[in-house]
Amino acid sequence: VDEVCARTLAATAASTATGAGDAAQHLGIIQAGALEDSEITDADMWTNAVGFMQTKLSDYQQELEREARERWGPGVREQYWRWVSVTTPQRRQRALRTELSHFFVRAQPCKEDLDHEDLATVRHNVRKSHGLGDIADEEVRDAFEFMQKRHFAQRAMDAASFCRGQYEAAVAAAAEGGGSADGGGGGGGGADGAAAAATG
Repeated sequence: VDEVCARTLAATAASTATGAGDAAQHLGIIQAGALEDSEITDADMWTNAVGFMQTKLSDYQQELEREARERWGPGVREQYWRWVSVTTPQRRQRALRTELSHFFVRAQPCKEDLDHEDLATVRHNVRKSHGLGDIADEEVRDAFEFMQKRHFAQRAMDAASFCRGQYEAAVAAAAEGGGSADGGGGGGGGADGAAAAATG
């Protein structure tokens, strides 16, 4: 189960962080392979494997949220109730967050990197709309990379949630195809049916 989780996380990272396709599809392929290799033999084992992955992703998200709090400072409610304010560096980070947010749509992979035009547009908008002076390219890239990590973590969690309930669908599809979930039988085999069900 641990090896399947590791392979699943690696596939999710590759598909989500680089924008190389849909993370749920990659998770489905890993699931189908696990069924074929008899690494996952029942629904409870698959649920435990996905649960392990979700726990690791949740821990990662919590780390990122702590960093987000340091980068972006307190929210409006916290500022009011705790009498705290946003620092100048945090205002710069908030401005960058605003200008970079359109690169990150939850249901879609994001760009792998910013090109020269992207950087110039963000710097111009920060100066014009937020009145914060010059912003270096490296500061923009740093903010983008942090938001990219948060985007990856959320898409990976979404994909894991999708895959949690897909074991039964993969087994049913394998049976209809004339094979078993562990790849046995004939007439189409379990792996093809499992892959079709798991990847949608």
